[in-house]
Amino acid sequence: MTKLPYLLPIQPKMLQTYWLTFLGVLLASLFNICYAAEDSIKINPIVVNLNVNHPIGLLYVTNQGQDSVTMQATPTVWVQRGNNSTYPATNDLIVVPPVFTLAPKATQIVRIKWLGAANNIVTEKPYHLFFDELPSTANVSNQKEIKILFDISMPVYVQNNNMLTVPAILQYNLTVAGNILHLNLTNPGLTHILITALTVKVPGKTQPVFVLQGLGVLLPGNRFSFSFPKPQGQTQLQLDLHYVNNDHDNEIHALLSV
Repeated sequence: MTKLPYLLPIQPKMLQTYWLTFLGVLLASLFNICYAAEDSIKINPIVVNLNVNHPIGLLYVTNQGQDSVTMQATPTVWVQRGNNSTYPATNDLIVVPPVFTLAPKATQIVRIKWLGAANNIVTEKPYHLFFDELPSTANVSNQKEIKILFDISMPVYVQNNNMLTVPAILQYNLTVAGNILHLNLTNPGLTHILITALTVKVPGKTQPVFVLQGLGVLLPGNRFSFSFPKPQGQTQLQLDLHYVNNDHDNEIHALLSV
């Protein structure tokens, strides 16, 4: 089984009680609702889409816990090369306020503005906004608790109206190198593709030979490549793939020659 970063990457650190199940991430990502963890932080929405004609967005960050928390917001560019992502710092986005303290049950409105030039955007511009809880020893309700610092990132997409009318058709092919198969997925479109399910199996069999675990976001112009052993004696494999683009659900069911 192969994993890609979720649409909502979670990176727990020591010091503030926090956990989240994969099901919660999946539902929140698919339906673009808020992220929430009991007795922790709620953020709404978890995906920010900015239009170049009005490149301003709002986030609502709520402290559901019993202690005050101080949060820091850091905007980054989302650079994707193959299966790997990096997040260099950027001045394209302004986040106000960049640092804030939330009292228990309080909500902070966070404003995001894109500073780029609308006429220079050809494909969707992807960013990530990281929220990190800063360490504090004040107002801890129970000093004997094990604490986890809240640390989460969410995607920010800058788009124009034309991009949203052009569907991104996921391209796929299977190559063979000895006893290893390589499944390649390419996004030739103008906006990102969210892969929600992917399995490869022998036709007529229920046990898959390859499964993609989690949610994979394939940015415009990028390609994912997955490698797995070639099943002995097989000349065809069944590909079942589900993905979302511009709020449209798509399915691929195809027989691949080995």
